[in-house]
Parts: sequence; structure tokens; C-alpha cells
Amino acid sequence: MKKMTSPLHASAVTDFLQRVHSQLPAAINSIAASTAGNGGACNSDFGAVRGDYNFDFSLRLEGGQGFSNTGILVASANEKKTESGSELPLGIKCRWRRQITTEGGNVDELIVDIAGISTNMYQLSADDIGCRILVEATLADSAQAGHYRGTALGEMGPFELDPSTRKSLENSINAGGSRFPVTFYKKENEPKQNYMLHVTADEIKVIQPGVMERFDREVSIAYSAEFPRVLIHPLDILKFKLLILEENGNVCEMHFASLSRQSRDLIALTMRCFHARRHISTAALLDRVLANPGNHGTARLEHPSNSTKALDLCLYTDRLRGELMRQLETRGAIEKQYHKIAKEKLLLDDQLHDTITSYTGVIQHLQGEAQQPDTSRDPFFQSNHVPLGKYEGLQQEISNLKIELEEQRRQLIQEKHKAKLSNPFGTGGDASEKAEIERLKEENRRLLRTSEQSTEVRRLRVENDRLLEERETLHARLRQADQEKNELSTNFSFVKGEYDKLQMQGTSNYYYGGGSSSSSGAHAVLESSEYRALLEERNRLARRVDQLCEDAEKSKTTQDQSLERVMTSNARLLEEKDRLHREVDRVSRLYAEAVDSFSTSAGDSGRERANAEVVQKDEKIRQLELENQQLKARIRKLASI
Repeated sequence: MKKMTSPLHASAVTDFLQRVHSQLPAAINSIAASTAGNGGACNSDFGAVRGDYNFDFSLRLEGGQGFSNTGILVASANEKKTESGSELPLGIKCRWRRQITTEGGNVDELIVDIAGISTNMYQLSADDIGCRILVEATLADSAQAGHYRGTALGEMGPFELDPSTRKSLENSINAGGSRFPVTFYKKENEPKQNYMLHVTADEIKVIQPGVMERFDREVSIAYSAEFPRVLIHPLDILKFKLLILEENGNVCEMHFASLSRQSRDLIALTMRCFHARRHISTAALLDRVLANPGNHGTARLEHPSNSTKALDLCLYTDRLRGELMRQLETRGAIEKQYHKIAKEKLLLDDQLHDTITSYTGVIQHLQGEAQQPDTSRDPFFQSNHVPLGKYEGLQQEISNLKIELEEQRRQLIQEKHKAKLSNPFGTGGDASEKAEIERLKEENRRLLRTSEQSTEVRRLRVENDRLLEERETLHARLRQADQEKNELSTNFSFVKGEYDKLQMQGTSNYYYGGGSSSSSGAHAVLESSEYRALLEERNRLARRVDQLCEDAEKSKTTQDQSLERVMTSNARLLEEKDRLHREVDRVSRLYAEAVDSFSTSAGDSGRERANAEVVQKDEKIRQLELENQQLKARIRKLASI
């Protein structure tokens, strides 16, 4: 490799020296002409000026570090100091242009106007890296300027990328991409929204953050030959525009604003670097690097050397090697995912098999009951008021029937799965395998939804029991309040009667007892005190009666609300019962078809095992019938209440 690259390095050095030697006289003449012209000035902060004008003109760079893209170009015009004794500023109108420097050729064809700027200040951006800035200044108002006239030309550059942005750009490119927080405007005059730009080597993602990370919305923009394009706003140091090509061929504009000027330049340069890396061919780069030094890089050698061919081969081989490594990594990840899914599927198959075999007998018994009418059936279960325990039994039966169907399907495809596990990446069958996996996942989700319905039924049962207990409590409180009310009414009647007797006795004593005696006066005072005490007791008892009446009214209202909730829950349970009956009928029909197909292939051993399970399930059914009798008694008691 060292022998191959040494001729290339020598050729590049020779090419560079020849270009410097050819451009050195022109650069010296340009500097001499600019410093010797009218008002000409040139140093590290001032640009070269020239032209036909009779006023003082200067172009200077403010801010930034050297000739970097962080500064501001300021063009200023003043009166001649020798004529007025002072340097009063003159109003000027500027036309800014960007000159793209090249290694050779016609420079005038590579001058681009910077639209939208006519002031005397220009903010440098990422678009000016490697370019020279030209300004053409004329007086804004020639009538007020007096005898001053002419057009001044200024030039400064080329400009480089500032060190901090360069370091950040290198880190982003080496990491394969970066995220940039931005604000998004649908239009320039609309409110802004916080977005995130994720720039990678493969695509650009515009992310709209949600409440959580999983609720984020994103739009992917792929690199093409001409799009996406980044246009930097010439006046605002934060705004930029992204042009993308839609599917219908229209060009869409997306307006963004970054957090800082450096962030905006970094976004633009990162997108352009990845875009150029993806869509500039290696052959075009080699045409420029391995060009003929005698023609200043405009034509390639007619007969490339062996070292050039070897370099092309090495670059192409390295590119193919990288592509091969990426494909191998992708294949390894797919294999790991496939083996993981296969193991999970086998585990689920074993669990389904164990569960299905334990419930086969119960399903066959239910099928027999569905096909043969049962005349000895309890009329209580023929009514609409079915106990809640029956609902749970129906839910369990539905789940068992579904598991039985899955067992039948599993037996049909078990051999196919074993063959595929021995050769996971063999030809054929991949599409059916993926479809089967998706079907199993969908069935699993459906069974989970069924279990949620069973949970809801159990919750309603607990709620019903709680409401019944609350109703009994309210009845007890109401009876106690009625008893207290009756006692208070009795006491009130007794006190009122005693009060009337005392009042009558006091009246009779007043008329017939001789009020002048001392004994009668003392007796009257005693009766008056007793009267006041009885009056206070009467008022207290009246307030107590009113309070008890209010409590009774509140208890009655609460009882009515509880009763309404109980009736609503009962209606909802009846609807759930009807729906479960329909589901049982549907699953029974499906199971009948599955059993018909299974009975032809089942052996004697399967029948004996099924008969044993039938005996066990009969015993379990008898126990459930006893529990149902208890539930019937309880429901009848609730109905009577």
C-alpha cells in the first residue's frame, strides 16, 4: 500500500506547487492595485476596495475569530476629511454578492447575488465558507450627497469555519448523526412549535415530541440527488428553510429556527456533508484528485497508471467489505430474533397442550348437553335471573373451548414447525411461518380480552354484594331512627300533658288560693321555675324531633339511590348473561365441528382418558350444582327484599 500511495502523494504535491506558482503573480498584482487605488485599504480586519468614487469607503470585519463565519461585514462611507474637516457618514445602498473560489477557470461565472440584503451590514453564515464576499456600494440619495458620486467595490475573504463549529461537525459526522432541537413554523407568521431534527447518514427525521417518547410523531426524509436542500435566512441568524420533494413531485418548504447561530450552521453543514457523502460518486472525486497537473485539474490522464487502478480497486473493495459487514450484522440480529420467537412458541404450545388435555372431557359433556334437551332442568335457571357464579362458569367454558380449538390447530402444524426449526433459513415457508406467528399473537390478545370480561363480571359481583350490605345497614339505621322518633314523641306528649296540668293548677290557685299569703307566693315561684324548665325541655325535644326527621329523609334518599344502583347493576348483569349465552352457542358449534374432525383420528387411549376426565368433571359439576342451589336461595331472598 505504501508503494502504491507514494506516486499519488508526489503527484498531488507537484499539482499544488504548480497551482500556487501560477496564481502567485495575479494575487500580488491584485493586492498592489487595491492598496494603490482611491481610498484603498487592506489589513487583517479591512477588505480590499476599489472603484471610481470620490468619498471615503471601507469594508471591515467585526466580531468572530479571524476570517471565520461568525463575524459581520460592515461597509461604511464618509465624507472627505480634507474638505469639511470632519468625517460625516453618508447613506449608501449596497449590493452583496458571493464569489465561489475555484482552482481555475472563469471566476465571473461563479458570482452569486445574495438576495434580500441592501443595507451596509451582512451577517456571515455557513453558505460563505470557502467563498469571497463582494460588495458594490452607491450613494443612497445622490441629490443630498452634493458633489459626491461614484461606485465603490469591496472584497474580503475567503472565510473559514470557526474552530468550535468545526469540532462539533467532526463529532457529529464521526458519530453517524446528531439531534438538534429546533422550533417549527408552518408559515413564517404562524406560532412556533418545538420539534427535533435527527440528522443521520441515511436520512433526516423531523420529530414532533409527544407527551411520552412513544407518542412522538416523526417524518423521514431520504437523501436524493437534489433534495433535501437547506436554505439559510440572509437576515435572521436563527431561521433556515428545508426544501423536500414530496411523492407527487411537488417541492415542500419547512421553516425552522435553531437555538443559536452556531446550531443553525452546524445543522446545515451536517446535512450537506451526509448528502454529499451519499450522492457524490467516488469516480467523480478521483477525477479531481487524480487529474493531470499540467491542465490544472481540468482533464484526467489519458492512460491511468497502475497505482491509480490499484487505488480504485482498494476503495471499491473497502466499500464492499463494509457493506458485507453490515449485512452480516443484520443477518445475525434476524437469526437471534427468529430463535427467540421459536422458543417462545414451543413453550406456549406445551402450555396449551397441558391445559387443553385437562378440559377435553368437560367440553364433550357440555356438547352432549347442548345436543340433547334436558327436561329435568331446574326452572329457576330457565328464567332470566341466573346467579353470578353461573356467569363465571360460562366464561371458563368459553375459554376452555377456545383452548381446545387451538389444540386442534397445533396438532395439524406441529410437524411443519419441527421441520422448520431444523433449517430456520431454508427455502420456502417463511411467509406461512410469519403468518402463523402473527395469528398466534392475535389469538393470545383475544384471550386476554376475554379474561378482562371475566374480571369485569367478578367486579360487578363484589359491587353488588357491597351495595346489598349498605342497603341492610341503611334499613337498620332507619328502624333505629323511627324508634327514637316514637320515644321522643311519647316523651313530648307526656311533658306537654304535665305542663297543661301545672298551668291549670296555677290558674286555679291564683283565683281561689289567696295570693297575699307567703306560702302561696313561694309555691308560685317554685311552679314558675318548674314551668321554665319544662319549657326548655319542650324546646329541646322539638329540635331533636326536627333533626331526626331530617336524618330520616337523608336515609331514605340514600336508600333510594342505592336501590337504583342495584337495579342498574342487575340489568347490566342480565345483558352480560345474554351475550355469554350467545357466545356459548357459537363456540359450541365450532367445537362440534372440531370434535367431528378429531374423533376420526383419536385412538382408544384418548377415549379412555377422556372417559376418566368425564367422571372427574361430573363430580365437579355436582359440587357446582350444590353451590348454585345456595346462590338461588340467596337471590330469592334479595328478590323478596
